[in-house]
Amino acid sequence: MNQLISLGILALLSLPWDAQAETSAEPRTPLSPATMATVHGQSADSASLSEESTQKTTAPSGSDLKKAQEAQALFEESLRQMMPLDKEHIQEYRKRSDQRERALLPVSPDLRTRTVRVTLEPGRAPIKVFTTANIATSLVFHDSTGQPWPITSVTNGGPSSFQVLRPELPEGNLLNVMPIQGYATSTLVVTLENRDIPLVIRLESDSVRAPERKADALVLIQLAHHGPKAAIPLTSTIKETASSAMLSFLDRVPPDDAVRLRSEPDSDAVMAWKYNGKHYVRTTHSLMWPAWTAVVNGAGSTKCYELPVTTRIMLSREGSVQTILLKNTLK
Repeated sequence: MNQLISLGILALLSLPWDAQAETSAEPRTPLSPATMATVHGQSADSASLSEESTQKTTAPSGSDLKKAQEAQALFEESLRQMMPLDKEHIQEYRKRSDQRERALLPVSPDLRTRTVRVTLEPGRAPIKVFTTANIATSLVFHDSTGQPWPITSVTNGGPSSFQVLRPELPEGNLLNVMPIQGYATSTLVVTLENRDIPLVIRLESDSVRAPERKADALVLIQLAHHGPKAAIPLTSTIKETASSAMLSFLDRVPPDDAVRLRSEPDSDAVMAWKYNGKHYVRTTHSLMWPAWTAVVNGAGSTKCYELPVTTRIMLSREGSVQTILLKNTLK
C-alpha cells in the first residue's frame, strides 16, 4: 500500500508546470462594463451618468424641436413684415418707377439742319434761328460759291438770355449759340468781311418743360453774294437760282413728291432725284454734261444742279471725266 502511494506522488511530480496550472485553474467569467470601468479608475455610477448624457446630446427632446420650429416661424414672419412684396410686385414697382423718372425728364428735342439763302439788302426780315436748352446751335456763313465768308464782328443783343461763342478757326465763319433762359428772344448782329451792311439774326429759345421741343442743330447761311474767298467761275454765263426746292435737295431733305434715282456706279458724292419733270443732282463734283438750267452752291464745295430728264451724266472728278448712269427709282 505504501508503495502505491509513493508511485502516485512521483507521477504528479513528473508532470510539467503548465499542465499543473491548467489542471488547478478554474474557469473565468467575463468582466462587466461596470467592472471594466472600475478597473480603469472609474466608478460604475459615473459611467452610467456619462452614457445617459451622451444619449441626451444625440437625441434632442421634443420640447427643443418645438422651440426651433417656433423660432424659424418668427424669423419668416419678420421677413414677411419687413419685405412684404414678392418677385412680381418688385418688378412692377421698378417698372413704374422707371416710367415716372422718364416722365420727369425733359422731352427730347427734334433737331434739324437747314440752309438759308440770305441777301444783304435793306428791307429784308431777319432770319430766325430756333434754340433749346442743353443744345448748341452752329451757324456757318459762306458765299454763293460755297466758300467760307469770314466774320469780322459779332454783337449779342441778349447776353443774359443767349451765350454766343466764336471759335478761333482759320476760316473764321462759325458761331455757336446756346440759350441761357427759356422762352427768350434776342438778336444777333454779324458783320462780314468786305460788307458794309451787317446781317441780323433773330434768336428764339423754348423751355425744357415744353411738351414739344424743336431746334436748329446746324444752320448754313448762304449769302447771295461773292465773298472775299469766292471761287471765280470759268465762264460768266452760269446762272445761279436758289429755289426752295433746290435748297431742300442741297440739305438732303427733298420735297415729298421727289423720287430718288439710283446712280451707277454708286457713290456717296452723287445723289439724284426726279421732281416736277426735271432731274436734280447733288454732288461735290462739277457737272460737265448735260447742260444744266440752274445751280446752287453749298458749303464744302457741294452743288445742286437742275437739268432735263436724262439717263446719264458726266462729272469732272479730280481732273478726269466720269460717267454716271441714272436708273430705276429706289424702292
